[in-house]
Amino acid sequence: MAVTYTDLTRDNLPALQNFLTERWREEDAGPKRWPSDFAERFFRWRFLERKSWDTTLAMDGDRCIALMDSFMRDYFVAGRKMTLRENGVWWCHPDFRPLVAMRVMQMLMQKPEPVVIVGGSPTLQEVLKRYRWQPLGDVQHRVLVLGTGAFLKAAVRLMGSDMVRLPPAISRLASINYKRLPRFRSTADGYTVDVLRSPADLPAIEPPHDSYALTALADRGDAEWLMAAPEAEGRFIWLVFSEGGKPVGFSVSRLYDENGIRTAKLSHVQVARPDVDTYTWVIGETARHLASQKANWIDTMMSCPEANAAMDRIGFMARPAYPAFWWSKSEPVPSGKLHLTGLGGQRSLTPYPETPV
Repeated sequence: MAVTYTDLTRDNLPALQNFLTERWREEDAGPKRWPSDFAERFFRWRFLERKSWDTTLAMDGDRCIALMDSFMRDYFVAGRKMTLRENGVWWCHPDFRPLVAMRVMQMLMQKPEPVVIVGGSPTLQEVLKRYRWQPLGDVQHRVLVLGTGAFLKAAVRLMGSDMVRLPPAISRLASINYKRLPRFRSTADGYTVDVLRSPADLPAIEPPHDSYALTALADRGDAEWLMAAPEAEGRFIWLVFSEGGKPVGFSVSRLYDENGIRTAKLSHVQVARPDVDTYTWVIGETARHLASQKANWIDTMMSCPEANAAMDRIGFMARPAYPAFWWSKSEPVPSGKLHLTGLGGQRSLTPYPETPV
């Protein structure tokens, strides 16, 4: 039967769900214990309820055999606001590689919007180079260890354990936070931090247009989608930072349990004044908040030099960076300072929950 290519819809979502869950089981690459009702709810949220998205499926009859998934988001590119695409999931059944896999990649490259991809598997990076995607630079990966659970998490990974949760006695050890972070600015001086309760209340904060050659912009649509995530995905926490009652920045984090160990991702920071001191306050107070929620480990990625200098001050450790790539049929590759973060694509969403407890 000939392979056909189509957009994702509610009608063919079950074919995508079957394809990805089968892939996760075979590759040991994701959740394996999802009841059908939770899986259906999760896939609707993940793929159909996003603010702006595009997913191409390759079909062999009624069976999904490949997909290319992308998100669309506003960016400042050399001072202009433009819509760009970010990579989501690119996967093809082994029996149909490489032709079908390359075809869905080519279909992404034929879209009118420029595309940004950060990281990815070695195979993906080789494909991007072969198709002459342009390198943008590196996005620094950093971690902040806050508690004993971080070491237990590392031990579980080294042992290759597939247990869903730690035994209760060990879980109690994993809840010990030994790192104490200072307060980075005083509320007595008019600096406040508030947890966003409603997406409609997110202030419209953007850096100056000429601050970066390329910077991602989060908005209320992102907040509405992430705050509606299934409970098992964890909590997406938006913190709003104000000076003298005026909002000047916000951060986006995800707090979730992995093998019974409380973990956090600092996905994005967006400020009106992108200097080292402002980033130190926003990132530092976000880390304090996550520590108060018993996070043992904070994982983040950012390319902005000022944000990375701030994380050096706070105590984040550098890990190997991720390369970033650019593709456009008409727009030149941005040259200069970048602010790419872990909010793009599906990086803030993974790892997916092993089981919806």
